[in-house]
Amino acid sequence: VIQEGKRRILPEVAGYLGALFIVIALTLIIGNQWNHIAKWGKVSLAGLIAILLFFASLIVGTDSLVRRRLASIFALASAAATTMTIATLESRQGSHLFFPILAGWIVAIAGWALYHSIIGELGLAGFSVLFSVALTTEYFNLVKQNQLVIALIMLIMSGIWLWFSYHQIFHRTVGNSLGMAMFFVGGQLVFASSYRFVAYLIAIVMAIVASWIFAKTPDAPLLIGGIVAITVGTGELVGDTLGGTLGAAIGLLVAGIIFVTSGVYWLNKSRKSRTPGFSAEVVAPKGFEPS
Repeated sequence: VIQEGKRRILPEVAGYLGALFIVIALTLIIGNQWNHIAKWGKVSLAGLIAILLFFASLIVGTDSLVRRRLASIFALASAAATTMTIATLESRQGSHLFFPILAGWIVAIAGWALYHSIIGELGLAGFSVLFSVALTTEYFNLVKQNQLVIALIMLIMSGIWLWFSYHQIFHRTVGNSLGMAMFFVGGQLVFASSYRFVAYLIAIVMAIVASWIFAKTPDAPLLIGGIVAITVGTGELVGDTLGGTLGAAIGLLVAGIIFVTSGVYWLNKSRKSRTPGFSAEVVAPKGFEPS
C-alpha cells in the first residue's frame, strides 16, 4: 500500500514542480525582455502563452485525479495569461481591469467546468472576487460608498457557492468554506459603511442559512460560519451600542459567551445528526475529486 501511495504521489509532485518551473521560466524570460517589446508583440506573446497553456491542460486530460489537478493548474495559468493579454491590449491612461479580469474569469470557469478539481474551484473563487471588485470600480466608481456594491456581489456569490455545494456541483467542504467566507466578508463590508443595522441582519441571516444547511448536510465550515456570524455580529452590536472601551470589553465578553455556548450547542447537534442510520459523510459529486 505504501509503495502504491508513493507511485501516486511522486508523479503528482513532479507534475506540480514541472508546471511551476515552466511558469517561472516563462515569467523570467518575458520579464527580462518585456520593456523592449512593442505593444502588439506583447499582446501576441501573452496571447500565445495563454493559448498554449490551455491546450496543455487539454493534453494533460482528465484520466486521473493527478491529471485533473495538473490540468487545472495549466488552465488557471492560462486564465492569468489571458488577463495579462487583454490588460496589455487595453493599456492606456485611465483604463481599468474589468475586461481583462472578465476574460480571465471566463477562462477560469471553463477550466473548472472541464476538470472539476478543488484547485480549479479555488482559482474560480479568486477570479470571482477580483471580478466583483473590477465590476464595481468600472461601473459604480461614482456611487457613494461603492463597497456596498461589492458587498452585494459577494453575498450573491456566497449564495451561488452554497447552493452549488449543497447540490454537490462544487466540492462540498471547500464550497461551503468559500461560501461562508464570502458571506462574512460581504457582511463586514456593509458594517464598515453607515448601514450597520443591515450588517447585523446579514449576520443573523448567515447564521440561519448555515444552521439550515447544516441540519440537512452537516459540514464543519457551516458550523464555524454560523458561530462566527453570531459571535462577531453580537460583539459588534454591543460594542457599537455602548461605545468606548467599556463597550468594546462588554462586546468581547458577550461574544465570548455566545461563542462558547453556540459551539457546545452546534457540536451536540452535530453528534445527534450522526446517529446510526444517518449518513453525514461529505461526498464529492460524481466525476469530482474526493476530499
